[in-house]
Amino acid sequence: MDLKTILRVKRPLRFIDTHTLKLISFSQYGDRLSQIRYAILSHQWKDGEEANFRDYSKLTSDTEDMDSEMKMSIWNQSGYQKIRNACAEACQSQIPFLWVDTCCINREDIRELSRDIQLMSAFYENSTVCYVYLMDIGNSSQDSSLHPAKAFYKSSWFRRGWTLQELLAPHTVKFFDTNWNQIGFRSSQTPNHDLSQAICQTTMIPTSILSSTSEFTCTLRRVSITDRISWALDRECTVPEDRAYSLMGILGAFIEPRYGEGVEMAFERLEAAYLEMHPENNWQAFGERGKSLYNVVMQKDHTIPPYAILSHRWIEGEEVTLQEYSSNPISDETQRKSGFQKILKACALAQKDNLTFLWVDTCCIDKENLEELSQDIQSMYAYYKNAKVCYAYLLDVGQSSEKYSHQAFFHSGWFKRGWTLQELLAPRALEFFDAKWNYFGSKENLSEPIFQATTIPDIILSGQFPISDVPMMERMCWAVARQTTKEEDLAYCLMGLLGAFIEPKYGEGIERAFQRLGKVHVQLHPESQDELGTEGEGLYRKICDDHKGVKKVRDSENYMIVGH
Repeated sequence: MDLKTILRVKRPLRFIDTHTLKLISFSQYGDRLSQIRYAILSHQWKDGEEANFRDYSKLTSDTEDMDSEMKMSIWNQSGYQKIRNACAEACQSQIPFLWVDTCCINREDIRELSRDIQLMSAFYENSTVCYVYLMDIGNSSQDSSLHPAKAFYKSSWFRRGWTLQELLAPHTVKFFDTNWNQIGFRSSQTPNHDLSQAICQTTMIPTSILSSTSEFTCTLRRVSITDRISWALDRECTVPEDRAYSLMGILGAFIEPRYGEGVEMAFERLEAAYLEMHPENNWQAFGERGKSLYNVVMQKDHTIPPYAILSHRWIEGEEVTLQEYSSNPISDETQRKSGFQKILKACALAQKDNLTFLWVDTCCIDKENLEELSQDIQSMYAYYKNAKVCYAYLLDVGQSSEKYSHQAFFHSGWFKRGWTLQELLAPRALEFFDAKWNYFGSKENLSEPIFQATTIPDIILSGQFPISDVPMMERMCWAVARQTTKEEDLAYCLMGLLGAFIEPKYGEGIERAFQRLGKVHVQLHPESQDELGTEGEGLYRKICDDHKGVKKVRDSENYMIVGH
């Protein structure tokens, strides 16, 4: 079923007049939704507080006999206040109509409800602007030291199923806190208003998608089906079947909602609808043969189980390769390597943390497979970010007569390596261990010596200030004084931190690697063209120059860069 067929259902399209607050029906528009100029509200429902079609119609009707005191009491309910505030915002922008899912759909009319659920992505795509109301950001329960713009990415709005298409489908998305103060835009040419980097960090949706000016459906065609599905993982819906129905716009496949059929059946019908439209994909759309859309989205096949990850420095000739670790039995020579003992120790820690799996960069990558190696290098930041816990092994701390002191800690060579920068910043939980695998501390309680070693403030280490909000050149400078065995890795190890990815080409040289990285960054952020050049050719030189004079200053509430 396509959208044109869905729109021909003989039911009116309802909108709120932003001046009078009354419901208006547009039955004559048929399938011409794009001809109506309207704003749309994205929000989380609050049980018992939302305005339904029947009650809202009575409240705004001229013929309904309702005293002013009762009307005021109803308007003061949070669901109605949202509508009034959204209408006021639309009026300021001279937008005549507003669409809200709570009261613009008559849920007592099953055919209308079915049509509008299938049309949901179209409602958002055709809107002039989408107002996202984050009721859990900016109120007294939040950390008062954080400005809403620094805290908004923690909103539970980002964990709801329906909000994925509400984030991606509209041309313009504007975020507001609980007091209807503007936070910023999904994407904006004005840096102070641009939230794309923070959204990318939260959702793993690339900034190139968030900032795309193409139509929603055209933008999604450029994205693989597996990537689109990955954005929907770990989201929640109040009604189980909505986990499937909320993906219709994302997949471009539409089915009639049947609440009560069960979530697995809903996914089965959605999968069939998608494969009917894209028979060339067959099972490849959802991974290896035998998987289903239901298993992938609901993670029933546990393809990505909870896991720990190891961060460490490599020792020449002592690390264990995939081939050595996969041999049966593992040779005595391999087991004598210090790298093998690291794996055993890290596995023991994971078991104590009730984690069944561990990822180690030495033996979990087939380095003889160049395609796999390239993909895993580009995915390295994601590996560390998605781990439940990261164990950092400092082989040069706690040896011989050294005391367990912060001085020994921040002098560790671990802080001087290129790849360990993202291994420090990406994990949510990071624990440090000395040479004898004694627990030394966590990223949180060692923030002071880490700052001394890296100049990265604790407000960033703790995640209170998004890395994406740190100026790009400053992120780059964190890596300049670090060392890598292969010179190109100094550029490649920054891919995850910048959200810009290039295929590794060892042998190209460090300047060429930085130029390619800079070029991709300029493509994603055209505003940096004057600074970096159209081809990113000045990136490496500028990093080296800037690194000489940048002084980092830490503040309890803000992160600043001063001095040259």
